Amino acid sequence: MSSRKIDNLILGGGITGLAVAARLSEILPKSSSVETLIVEKSPFTGGLCRSVAKDGFTYDYSGHLLHLRRPDIRKWVFNMLDGNLREVSRDARIYSEGRLTKYPYQMNLWGLSGSTVKECLSGLIDAHIAARAPKPSGSFLKWSLDIFGGGITKNFMKPYNEKLFRLSAGDFNAEWCGGFVPRPSLEDALRGAFSDAHKAVGYNASFFYPRRGGIQSLVDALEIRARRVCEIRAGVFAEKIYPDSKRAILSDGSEIKYRHLVSTIPLKDFARACGMKSPADNLRAAPVVCFNLGVKGNAGHGVHWMYFPEKKFNFYRVGFYSNINPASAPAGHYSMYVEVSFPSGKRRDIARALDGAVSGLIDAGLIGSPSKIVSLDIRPMPNAYVVYDFARANTVEKIRKAVNGKNVYLAGRYGAWKYSYMEESLAEARAIAEKFV
Repeated sequence: MSSRKIDNLILGGGITGLAVAARLSEILPKSSSVETLIVEKSPFTGGLCRSVAKDGFTYDYSGHLLHLRRPDIRKWVFNMLDGNLREVSRDARIYSEGRLTKYPYQMNLWGLSGSTVKECLSGLIDAHIAARAPKPSGSFLKWSLDIFGGGITKNFMKPYNEKLFRLSAGDFNAEWCGGFVPRPSLEDALRGAFSDAHKAVGYNASFFYPRRGGIQSLVDALEIRARRVCEIRAGVFAEKIYPDSKRAILSDGSEIKYRHLVSTIPLKDFARACGMKSPADNLRAAPVVCFNLGVKGNAGHGVHWMYFPEKKFNFYRVGFYSNINPASAPAGHYSMYVEVSFPSGKRRDIARALDGAVSGLIDAGLIGSPSKIVSLDIRPMPNAYVVYDFARANTVEKIRKAVNGKNVYLAGRYGAWKYSYMEESLAEARAIAEKFV
């Protein structure tokens, strides 16, 4: 067995892992002898933040949009992409009762049936009068009822999130909601119920996206910088990790001795490699299959993505690449992604899911017929959404405590096992890199 001693071992070549090395390339002295190695299990870097060119279309692994609210991260990304970014004002909708209403549902009831509007407003007013203090650590169902009342919970919050996580709304908590679920004032909700007035709210009211190359452009820019100070070994992963002795045995048979370890791989995989099987088994994720479709014709609207809470549709969200960036599809065509989630640990019948998705798209008027689909790209994502069940927080803390003080950094959406977005991962990566210098 070959053995090598290095400074920094990074597990996972997604944007978080690449960003650590990219930042090191900017702050290490040119004469630095610091050695960094990234090991990535797949043949490619980028993780789920990748793009594929197929049949003249550019697809991502479902929607990957940059929400750059921090000035330092915005400046960094803009410099890396060198003008290859455009800012887009969000146009997101909810499809229910055969109608498209504006996002977020809870403050844009205009256009729904009178009975639904009445039910939602009545529940919201009751919730405001009761003024119960919502507890994110309690069930999502109770949290939603406390904030939004029975109508909004029944018609959107409960069915949509149960479809996304494939769990009863009483079986996961609301600790992930934070800035992801807008909480309107009663005044805003009433205004959005009785008029088409729209107020852009939420962390994604506007976003940035590359003008060309899809989100792969960000990965490529990070990788170029990372390779200046770092070796990237693709098709390799850590089979065993020994945090006490700061060693890792890789799948190619080599031993790596490190000073610092950054893990961005799924936390349950990291825990298993460290011999922590029991905690690993307590971490759950909702698998998702993304169906990328290229369609002949015109989308007929400019919506960027739509949410589907109703059970008759097997997908929870549909997005339109070509509405975000027309260069994503050839002339005379449009492109979309359709997201279908599955219960954790259960067999996934992808062919059946695809049939159901196409039928649903026709029913919603988003495609005319199956014959209009000229391109299909299927992207399974086994760990798409971390499930915030009642075991998650304690399990994550148990794993963190086991490696605390051992120069181990758990980072990114999957490394830290959380619900997050790309800007947060980039910020974490920069902070970690700066600790190494």
